[in-house]
Amino acid sequence: MLKRLSAPFRNFFNVRFEALNGEIRQLRRVSEAGADHSELIDAVSQRVSASLDHQHDDLMSVAALLGRTIEETADGVDSLLEMSRLAETRNRSSDAAADELAQHAALDQLDDAHALVANYANAHEGWASQAGLWFNPPISVSHAEGSVTVADINERVAEIPFVYASLGVLPRGARVLDIGSCESTVAIGLASLGYHVTALDPRPYPLRHENLEVAAGPIEQFTTEEPYDAAILLSAIEHFGLGAYDLPVNERADVEAIATVRSLLRPGGLLVLTTPYGDAPTTELERTYLPEQIDTLLEGWDILDRTYLTKINRTEWRQVDEIAELKGDHVILVKAQKPAL
Repeated sequence: MLKRLSAPFRNFFNVRFEALNGEIRQLRRVSEAGADHSELIDAVSQRVSASLDHQHDDLMSVAALLGRTIEETADGVDSLLEMSRLAETRNRSSDAAADELAQHAALDQLDDAHALVANYANAHEGWASQAGLWFNPPISVSHAEGSVTVADINERVAEIPFVYASLGVLPRGARVLDIGSCESTVAIGLASLGYHVTALDPRPYPLRHENLEVAAGPIEQFTTEEPYDAAILLSAIEHFGLGAYDLPVNERADVEAIATVRSLLRPGGLLVLTTPYGDAPTTELERTYLPEQIDTLLEGWDILDRTYLTKINRTEWRQVDEIAELKGDHVILVKAQKPAL
C-alpha cells in the first residue's frame, strides 16, 4: 500500500534529481578541464546549492503530506475494522435473536414478551404503520401466552366486498378513482383485476402496479383531463374537514368533496361510498352521519343501493334493511350514479 501511495511522489522527485545531476556533471567537466573558469564554476556551484535547497524544502513538504496521507489511511483502516466489528456484533445479535425466537416458534411456547411484540407489529401504530405499510385489515388477531385469538372484526369485512360487487358492472379497463386509498388494498386489487385506478390520498400510496396511478394530495386540488367511470370513498368521507391527516378544518369539506367527485365522473358514472351511520358525536378524527346528513351529502345523485350494517358484537356485523335504533355502531353503504345528460 505504501509503495502505491509513494508512486506520485517518486515521479515528482525523479524530474528534480535528474536536473540536479546535470548541474553536478557540468561542474565536474569544468573542474577536470583545468582551465581558469572560476566564474563559471561559482555560477554552477550556486545553482547546485540553490537546487539542493529547493529539493530540501520540497522533500519536507512531501514528507508532511505523505505523513498525513498515511495517517488518514490508517484512520480509514480503523474505521473499516470498526464497521466490521459492528457488523459481526449485529450478526451475532441477530443469530441470538433468531435462536431465541426459534425456541418460541411453536404456539404452545409463545410467551408474553413475544406476544407483546407481535401485537405491536400488527397494530395501527406499529412498525409497518410507521413505514406507511399498514392496510387496516378487516380482522385483527390478538397474541397472548400460548394462544392467538380473533380480537376484532371491523366494518371493512363487508365494505370491501360491497365495493367490488358495486363495480362489477364496469368492464375491465374502466377508470376508477379511489379517494382516501392509503390504508386500503382496494386500489391495488382493482388494478390487478384490469381496471385503471388512480389512488388519491394526502399520503402517497405505497404500492405499485402498471394499472395504478398514484396522486398525493387533497381532493379539492385534484383535476383530470379524462373523466372517471367510478369513484370510491371507502371509510374516507367521514374524515374530511376535521383536521385529521394534517388537512385544514372545514365543516363543509365533505359536501364539497362529493361535489368535486361528481365533476370528475362521466355522466352515468358510479359513486361507491361507505361511512359511519347513526347518532354518535363527531370527534377530532371522524363524523357519524345522521339520515338527514346522508340525504344532504347525496343530493342530486341517483341512489342505486343503500345497504346498512350494524355491529352485533366485536366479531360480527349484520346487514339490516334499516336502522331503527341509531345508537350503537352502524355503517351505511351506498351505490349512487351521476345522472346521465
